[in-house]
Amino acid sequence: MNRPDLIRQNIPLAPQTTIRLGGSARYYAECTSVNEIRACLQWAASTDRAVQVLGGGSNVLFADIGFDGLVLKIALHGLEFIGETVVAAAGEDWDSFVAACVGRGLAGV
Repeated sequence: MNRPDLIRQNIPLAPQTTIRLGGSARYYAECTSVNEIRACLQWAASTDRAVQVLGGGSNVLFADIGFDGLVLKIALHGLEFIGETVVAAAGEDWDSFVAACVGRGLAGV
């Protein structure tokens, strides 16, 4: 299986984390759709690559030697309000999510 075009090589990971430390990812993809995520995961499985899923970059620390597999940054966006239930996409920004909930009078997030 060919590597999807959105997968880049040797990408520094420090800028992707809130602590700003760590080496580079051998492979890195920022996915904005479920289809992109699926294609990247299929490629990783077909090449026996380890996968590390990355969200906003908090509570994660990459080693200085880097990560030899695929770092998959989830960058999906969207909020759906169904009564008092909120469905948030996996890459939705936390502060924007909270502001949208507060703006609709929702609490307890």
